[in-house]
Amino acid sequence: MTRRRILTPAFHFSILQQFVNIFNEETDKLVDIFKEVDDQSCVPINPHITQFTLKTIAESAMGTKLQFNTEKEVSYKRAVFTIGDVLLYRLIHTWLIYKLVNFFSPKFFEEKKALKVLHNFTREVIAERERTFEKIQLPTEDHEVYTGKRRLAMLDLLITAKNEEGTIDDEGIREEVDTFMFEGHDTTAAALNFAFMLIACNKHVQEQIVEEIGMVLGDARQKPTYKDLQEMKYLERAVKEVLRLYPSVHFISRKLGDDLITGSGYKLPKGTITHLHIYDLHHNPDIYPDPERFDPDRFLPENCQNRHPFAYLPFSAGPRNCVGQRFAMLELKAAICGVLANFVLEPVDTPDTIVLVVDLVLRTKDPIRVKEWRRNFYPMYKFFAVHVIAANILTPEDCELVMSNPVHSEKGKIYDLLHNWLKDGLLTSNGSKWQTRRRILTPAFHFNILQQFILVFNEEADKLVEAFRSECKKSYINITPHVAQFTLKTITETAMGTKLHFNTQKEINYKEAVYEIGRILLYRLSHPWFIEQVINFFSPWYLQERRVTKTLHTFTKEVISDREKNFKDVELPAEEHDVYKGKKRLAMLDLLLSAKNKEGTIDNAGIQEEVDTFMFEGHDTTAMALGFSLMLLASHKHVQELVVQEMREVLGDLRKKPTYNDLQNLKYMERCIKESLRLYPSVHFISRTLGADLKTHSGYLLPKGTPVVIHIYDVHHDPEIYPDPEKFDPDRFLPENCQNRHPFAYLPFSAGPRNCIGQKFAMLELKAALCAVLGSFVLEPIDTPETVVVVVDIVLRTKEGIKVKFVPRDADEKNFRIFERKVLKKILGPRRTEEGDYRILMNDEIRDLTEGEDIVGFYINRKTAVIWTHTKEGSRAYNNKNHKLEASRGETKRLRCGDQIQEDIRRIGIWRRPPQGGVIIGNMWYLQGTPELIFQRLREARENFYPIYKLNAMLQCGANILSPEDCELIMSNPIHNQKGRIYDLLHNWLQDGLLTSSGQKWQTRRKILTPAFHFNILQQFILVFNEEAEKLVEELKKECNKPYVNVTPHIAQFTLKTIAETAMGTKLKFVTKEEIDYKQAVYDIGKILLYRLSHPWFIFKYFNYFSPW
Repeated sequence: MTRRRILTPAFHFSILQQFVNIFNEETDKLVDIFKEVDDQSCVPINPHITQFTLKTIAESAMGTKLQFNTEKEVSYKRAVFTIGDVLLYRLIHTWLIYKLVNFFSPKFFEEKKALKVLHNFTREVIAERERTFEKIQLPTEDHEVYTGKRRLAMLDLLITAKNEEGTIDDEGIREEVDTFMFEGHDTTAAALNFAFMLIACNKHVQEQIVEEIGMVLGDARQKPTYKDLQEMKYLERAVKEVLRLYPSVHFISRKLGDDLITGSGYKLPKGTITHLHIYDLHHNPDIYPDPERFDPDRFLPENCQNRHPFAYLPFSAGPRNCVGQRFAMLELKAAICGVLANFVLEPVDTPDTIVLVVDLVLRTKDPIRVKEWRRNFYPMYKFFAVHVIAANILTPEDCELVMSNPVHSEKGKIYDLLHNWLKDGLLTSNGSKWQTRRRILTPAFHFNILQQFILVFNEEADKLVEAFRSECKKSYINITPHVAQFTLKTITETAMGTKLHFNTQKEINYKEAVYEIGRILLYRLSHPWFIEQVINFFSPWYLQERRVTKTLHTFTKEVISDREKNFKDVELPAEEHDVYKGKKRLAMLDLLLSAKNKEGTIDNAGIQEEVDTFMFEGHDTTAMALGFSLMLLASHKHVQELVVQEMREVLGDLRKKPTYNDLQNLKYMERCIKESLRLYPSVHFISRTLGADLKTHSGYLLPKGTPVVIHIYDVHHDPEIYPDPEKFDPDRFLPENCQNRHPFAYLPFSAGPRNCIGQKFAMLELKAALCAVLGSFVLEPIDTPETVVVVVDIVLRTKEGIKVKFVPRDADEKNFRIFERKVLKKILGPRRTEEGDYRILMNDEIRDLTEGEDIVGFYINRKTAVIWTHTKEGSRAYNNKNHKLEASRGETKRLRCGDQIQEDIRRIGIWRRPPQGGVIIGNMWYLQGTPELIFQRLREARENFYPIYKLNAMLQCGANILSPEDCELIMSNPIHNQKGRIYDLLHNWLQDGLLTSSGQKWQTRRKILTPAFHFNILQQFILVFNEEAEKLVEELKKECNKPYVNVTPHIAQFTLKTIAETAMGTKLKFVTKEEIDYKQAVYDIGKILLYRLSHPWFIFKYFNYFSPW
């Protein structure tokens, strides 16, 4: 208790009142930052908020004023993120918790580097304060806190305790400063980030807060006092609701000091490590109905009256609750006051779009952006540049008017960009030339011909699988180059009748040239004067475009030459249905060569144009479609399972090569592909030049000759057509769901007379590829729809490829056969071969699976066999023993082994848990993966294993607590105060600070520090809060003219400066290198600790020595 006793006075209400000035000052700075960017429509707020909280904690708690954005400060913030990633890595790899094993961790040296930055930064804060330190009298009682004019910094209490009592030494001071610099800025920064996002998304809440600010302050620009902030009750409820939805500290851990029987009936022996999942507690629908909804009125007194006191734990609870919680509340209020007095917040990122990741604190994967201003141009708007005006069309009705009428079939000016490459190919040509070429080429994609291509699709799909198999031991595979390889070889061998050799330099150069020409054409499009060929001669990319075009033409000329050597004349069909049906496979290129030789309707240059067009369109667009499809299937496991189930039903054996009829019968897979193409249409826009005046459905008159751009991507994401448009839902394409949909609301292959000639080809190719891949691998998500960055190009692309993890299905198939042989005999009745599914045998009663109920998983141990099924209403579980099936939250049903609850805790089957993975890894394999995947799996564990489950590794196991009653039993009893083993990960950084220490040391430190957060002290911090908030506002002002502002660095700056000036009494300089390094180190250490956590052997110090990090 020593440290707690030392520190408690620093947060007495008398002290907190003094901090209000700091809060206001830093808030003003934050507002100024936002104002500087007010010509942007979106602001990434995270960096600004981090800046704000860092400065606030430094000036209030540390008594040190940070200079703005010094290199040291930036490095510190960077290090905070790094250390978070590293510690999460160690947590997931639990062997890395041990220091000796962690030495071999790949993140060991990254962790050391981040720690050095973090420790150097805090040492400088301490040194700065010691230089200006004035002796104070330590309070003997909590209420005897310093109330004079001089502001009391938490760091002053520590220095005094060292000088006067000797109850803490220099190393102890550094430990506490490390702890409070991190916890006082990073957690508050995360909370403020989420607060701005939620306030932006909930206009009525924002208006009520602004109204309350006006009522309390009179003038919204007036700086709030301590008393003002205390009177803002609605704002406080809003902040509390933010912290309920997004608790910065999303879990805590304790080691039981005595045997404990939980409220849910489980017996936990002394020494058990317990993890209290605050995030899941806060999202429990039994406690908070409709838990994902943002509703500040949950915290009205009458609504809290019957709520369990341990159902809300953003600041922990019990003896080890957060000593600075009142400080944080004041800081958050001051910052929000400052920002809302100057800005109206509009949403860009929303709770539905952000990706939460596991770290030391709850944070988003990418910065949160707040949109401050935008116009709604629906259903049409115009672009104009130089002498060209173009109409941009967004509704399916207007799309139909343009695309279905042949008079408007001329391609728009934008296609001139492709002329140097594709000349007058089918994509770019007009008039009689287009009609002639279309007539020649149409038979090449007749269904009789397509059936002959299936062999090629299967052969190339097998090669794609082998390419994935050769890399599937990697943590992920960038699938983009592999699928591009697949589609290029497929289009060449089918449409061109030419077999490419495997990865020749020419082939590699061609693929690179396709990407390069896209970048060049995008440059010309964004600089519209370069669309004109004459002016393009002066473009900085002109010579590069010529070199790239030469590469593209050289490749296709060789394809033509190779086919001509082996060419035999074919009979050109007179009608489309009269297509070649012989044994020889008809290539599209054969039709072109025959048309040249027999009819003279095309010459060598024309053949070159069409080959260029189809080589590009037949491989690049399909490659991106396949890449996005694999990503979506990896990200939606239930959909992936249903696709595989359909493959089993159609093919019998997953390794069977599909025939044409097989592919036609894969209806659910086809719906998945269609939905993928809806979300990510490879050709995301098309353009036409109007051949006559046109009055649009939306009432606009467009004169003849107007170039119109049809934005397919926007049509596909129109919520009026596709409710919840960002959701991946293959059932949108069930016949009954398409019935009333406008026929031009879905345009992945264009529509009307100029629709894609190869769309059936593409669908068969995609199906064949998915059959081969899903027959060989289980897809695990790395990139997801929320994380990939989509970029503008000739086709829709991602910025950095698409990454997916491939798990060989060999083991999965073997387990499935064991499952069929051993488990289904115990659980299920005989297979109904005519329908191809099973019947459930439950307690000797046979019944059919309900309609739409699918078997999605199973689990076997020596005593129990369990299967899980999935329905639209939820999940169900069945087992072979007479265990009671109890209804639980939602529609989920779980097994309850009630007769075994009182048995020894380490017996298998007492706590439900993810299946085992071996003695060392235990079931921690369940948490292997990316931070966002870990977050998702923790939430899945809540749904499947509520109210308690265990994770085990390295011969140790931990109980994971999810109910408020059990939280109270642990957190309210001082005997369970010792921190769990997981906090060992923080030891290199925070040593034995208040967060990590136990026993007498924690009691001493808590006693020292408690006065620093007394309400008398907090009142003094308001000036710092306000000052730093003003700086935050100023920083935001600088950038608010941009489309958006990344607020993360600004907020980190704010919180870092605030904690330094308040708690440490040290004013940070303006963005020093040390500050930059410190912030980065905080992020880096988080990554390292996550690595150690996911490799549990690195949790041990000795093993951590061997960690790569």
